[in-house]
Amino acid sequence: MGFGTVTANIILILTTIFLVTLLTYNMFSWLNTIVNVADYTSKNVGEKINKVVKITNVKYNVTTNKLRINITNVGSESILLGDGIDIIVDYIDVNGLRHIEFKNYGDWSPLKIYIGNYSITLTSPTYIEFLPGTICEVEVTLNNQLDPLRPVIVIIVLRHGGKAEFMANVEVV
Repeated sequence: MGFGTVTANIILILTTIFLVTLLTYNMFSWLNTIVNVADYTSKNVGEKINKVVKITNVKYNVTTNKLRINITNVGSESILLGDGIDIIVDYIDVNGLRHIEFKNYGDWSPLKIYIGNYSITLTSPTYIEFLPGTICEVEVTLNNQLDPLRPVIVIIVLRHGGKAEFMANVEVV
């Protein structure tokens, strides 16, 4: 073996060591990023789990064409009702046509808060702190006349990803 062959082998060994070190560093860096993302996500999911609502009742007023939805905060944290909370209503009108309406805050409004045996009528609410265990009644105006004999799907989407779903015939008032 000549001097050139030994030098070439040393260069190949050093290049291999350098590449293995570089790949190992990148792998550990990537794993560290994954761990950080998982930690961040678990903290956010933990925050969301405590904000849970349930739709307990939906009433329909035929003369005003409005739905009144009773929402109960069954989570362990308060929820700020207002901007960022959306209501989706999927229904069939009196002509048999299906409609899916997306209502932002402003298209729906809170009417009453029920705390135990007490009820508070809201005159001009902007934002409401919705405490755990309380019931909030909200009102949604529909664009078309709802067929009360057909089931309605109501979905409430909270700001931080929580949601509540209701699918049944509505109570006509």
